[in-house]
Amino acid sequence: MDAKKLILIDYQNIQNITGIRQLGKQVVCEVFLGPNQKISGEQLQEFEYATIGWNVVSQSGKNAADMQIAFKLGQMIDKFNEFYVLSKDTDFDSIIAFVLTKPGKRIKRIENLSKANFQTVRVSK
Repeated sequence: MDAKKLILIDYQNIQNITGIRQLGKQVVCEVFLGPNQKISGEQLQEFEYATIGWNVVSQSGKNAADMQIAFKLGQMIDKFNEFYVLSKDTDFDSIIAFVLTKPGKRIKRIENLSKANFQTVRVSK
């Protein structure tokens, strides 16, 4: 089991993300961009301090990125114990509640990475 943390970033929902460079290589970030979405050079510099997976949502539409984020979470559930969903979208709260039913898994939806407390995540029993 990998000890790293996985952060799933809904970049369509939250841009101008700071705080990644302080986390360093202890996290893996999966960033989900819209089909025509651009990312600034300054933001790319922030991401260079972490292990990044880029995911371009091929279709536009309501919840298109959310569905891919949920799918990626399912793919990665056995590879990590600690997860964060960086999004203002409360629709993720349902899947978060489900993940918390799995033994040993920690997950939290956060809206601001730089203010997240990585020590106070609820742990499922």
